[in-house]
Amino acid sequence: MVELVDGRVMLNARDIANKHFRLVATSNDGGETWTKLQQDPNLFEPPTSASILRYTDPLDSDRNRILFANPASSRDRIGMTIRLSYNEGHSWSVAKVINPSFSSYSCLTVLQDRTIGFAYETGDTELYQHIRFVGFTLDWLKKGADTISHFD
Repeated sequence: MVELVDGRVMLNARDIANKHFRLVATSNDGGETWTKLQQDPNLFEPPTSASILRYTDPLDSDRNRILFANPASSRDRIGMTIRLSYNEGHSWSVAKVINPSFSSYSCLTVLQDRTIGFAYETGDTELYQHIRFVGFTLDWLKKGADTISHFD
């Protein structure tokens, strides 16, 4: 789940019934009630745990930025991909593969220096052999096309 800038909460969940796409719903009352779950056709995957995180918002930066990570394959748990949205998860304008091989559950965090920390399950010959932690910057993710402007 991630809090949107208007105060709503967005749920982003795996779909074990229909598979292959993430399900999204929102709540405007702190999770008491939810909109109907809808498939997000931009976020395909085999059913697995993913990670979503607000990176910046207008209170601390110049733009809204939400990060999302999952194995972006419609069949297998491969192709761990980081995505970036500037419009509260309506679309994902950036997608960069972190690991093209086996990958599964993941967790994003923002470190004190604004580096993005990322832990995920991976393996050399099969899933679940290792838990890998990597750090990267917005500059790396956007290839220098975006930088954070902080407000004082």
